[in-house]
Amino acid sequence: MNPEAQPPIRGTLVITVEAGRALRFQRRLPLRRDLLGCSTPFAAGDAVWVTMRGGDGGQLVVARAISAIAATAARAPAAPADEAQQPLLREQGLDVLWYDRR
Repeated sequence: MNPEAQPPIRGTLVITVEAGRALRFQRRLPLRRDLLGCSTPFAAGDAVWVTMRGGDGGQLVVARAISAIAATAARAPAAPADEAQQPLLREQGLDVLWYDRR
């Protein structure tokens, strides 16, 4: 995609390392249960960075994507079981960095 045509980044979603690896290697969308946190206010439909956080606290940017949820929903207390299965991202607009088919 042409960088000038991309919407500006409005925030960051932080997911587990397992979900980050699944996104990076299998293009499997992370679910709400995989969310560790987020930054800055953003709305569903906004462009976000997706990062994964490892056990040592290190963080790696995995993708640029369109969020399927708002930051306020991401910061809400633990989601009920049905919401835990909700995808965090939209398939359209997903740009996985360093995609690798292992």
